[in-house]
Amino acid sequence: MDDENALRADIQNFLVTTAKSFLPNQLVDDVFQLARNVVTKTTRKGSADFACKAFVCLFATLKRMATSGRGAEDEDEEEETDEEEDENAIREALLKSTTMNTPNTTTSTKNEKNYHLCYRRKAGESDVRVLVLYRVTAYGLVHRSEYADSIALCDAVYENMDASQIHKVGIADIRTCPKSGTMRILTKKRLAEHAKMGELMCSMCGRFFEASKGLVTHAQSVHKHSYEQGKHLQQTARNSLIDLTNIDALQREYLLSRFTEVLGEEETKKKATPALHPLLEICKTNNVENARQFLRENPDADVNDICDQHGSNCLHWSSGSNALELCKFLCDEVGMDPAFAERKKGRAAIHWASRNGCLEVLVWLIEEKGIDKDCEMSDGTTPFMRAAWMGHLELCEYLVKVANCDIHRENKYRCNAVHWAAQSGDVKMLKYLRALGLDVTSANVNGHSILHKSATKGFYDACVYLVEELDLPLLRDNDGYGPEDMAKMEGHKELASWLKDRRSRIE
Repeated sequence: MDDENALRADIQNFLVTTAKSFLPNQLVDDVFQLARNVVTKTTRKGSADFACKAFVCLFATLKRMATSGRGAEDEDEEEETDEEEDENAIREALLKSTTMNTPNTTTSTKNEKNYHLCYRRKAGESDVRVLVLYRVTAYGLVHRSEYADSIALCDAVYENMDASQIHKVGIADIRTCPKSGTMRILTKKRLAEHAKMGELMCSMCGRFFEASKGLVTHAQSVHKHSYEQGKHLQQTARNSLIDLTNIDALQREYLLSRFTEVLGEEETKKKATPALHPLLEICKTNNVENARQFLRENPDADVNDICDQHGSNCLHWSSGSNALELCKFLCDEVGMDPAFAERKKGRAAIHWASRNGCLEVLVWLIEEKGIDKDCEMSDGTTPFMRAAWMGHLELCEYLVKVANCDIHRENKYRCNAVHWAAQSGDVKMLKYLRALGLDVTSANVNGHSILHKSATKGFYDACVYLVEELDLPLLRDNDGYGPEDMAKMEGHKELASWLKDRRSRIE
């Protein structure tokens, strides 16, 4: 028997033993003898490596046994009879039956009846029916338990599992699929394999994701967690790698080092910039003649289809490079749309010009091409917010004094320009925005103040300015986290300590 089959057999034996500790033994054996109910290897990537449908069948069998002697004609009347059934009489009958079968008889376990089943309304809930199981324990006591469905039966299995055996068998995680009732088992071997690939398991659903940001993003988008909750989920998943008790110390050390190595490789890949299309390279140089030559040599090239991996086109690159003459060429001669925005984030040429401080291009887009000075990205972010974010003071002054932009506008997360400036830690920009009259005390939809933003990024000087000069309070966000907590979670220990000390003085 190979290692995989041996592991599968160990898991099945463990489940059978656990089920027999509180369910009719012969029934458990009968169900697990069916091929469709044995523990099987899964083929789905990024999840548990074994699955078991036995408890779906087991619940259905128990329910059928509990209702097999009842007719369908007077169902309501019989439900009342079930509810009024004398529990004491059931207990007495079970104890009497058990006494008759012990200890001087040779009756097999198959013929013994040390349990009683019924299917009745749940106490206090007229619309809910449950399976009720009475069984005689090894100590001669009658134990009563009830199960609403196969998922509840699986939960009972988990509650009766021997913790030491879980580790011995090598189970890292076991859970029930809420849709099918199938039990899914993740082994520590599979957990280690994913760790070697730089992947962590989501404890909410059991799926695996890239460790640096993938798990946090998944927690926010699928489970509707806050950023802080997502980071906590990520840290919990990382800690679980240390508790691989069926792996010796040398293997564990290798695993953790390999996990760190893979994370480093992933970060390197993200930082590596894919090769740009030749025309996009030209668009960064403001060399109109080279652009003309490329188009002459490639007459079939559709300029509008030439984009980078993020969907930014030639005009976006020219605008972000302050290549004004090339921008004019692309719009006036080639026919590109100056208002075109890429699909993912809705960034147009004006957003790249404002982000990168390209004042000449920004003025041309607004004054000659009629682009809205408050043109919004998909999330409502404006050119003024992006300019404030990157500290382009001269560009901000043009948008305010000449273009007359809306400086108080917020995006869909209720972040204004001050929130954006706080993310870059630019104290000079923060002072400028405050002088304009922007609200420095506002909080976004997550309850994050501008102090939260600067603390998350670890900007010590900005936090000192906000706390000591502006006297901003250390408010907690919607999840109860203060700026010091954000700094600590992101590894900014010195800043976290300073903020914590400031809070202690206030409180």
